[in-house]
Amino acid sequence: MKPDCLFTLDLPRVLEDDVLDALMQYPNWASRIQLLESEAAGSAVRLLQATEKVRGRAVRSQLSLLIQSEQVQALCQVLGEHFANADMQWWVTPVMASGRL
Repeated sequence: MKPDCLFTLDLPRVLEDDVLDALMQYPNWASRIQLLESEAAGSAVRLLQATEKVRGRAVRSQLSLLIQSEQVQALCQVLGEHFANADMQWWVTPVMASGRL
C-alpha cells in the first residue's frame, strides 16, 4: 500500500541523531527520511541557547517521511515514549500522488 500522507516533525536540532536512531528501529517508517535545518520564532517558541536568545529564533530541524495515515498514531506513540516533553510538534499533510523519477 502506498503512503498517503507526509508526516512532519519539528524538533530541536540537538535531538536529530536521537530521533533518527529511534526511527531506524522501524524500517517501515525509515525507508526514506528527509531532514531539513530550520529556525522558529514566536511567542510559543522556547529559546534555550544564548545565541537563540540574542537572535530571537530557535535552531530547529524538520523531519519528514511518507507514511500511511493508519500509521500516524503508532508513530506518534513511539516518539512520545522516547521523547516525552521534548519540545516537538508534528503535523500530517495529505499526499495526492508520489513516485520516483
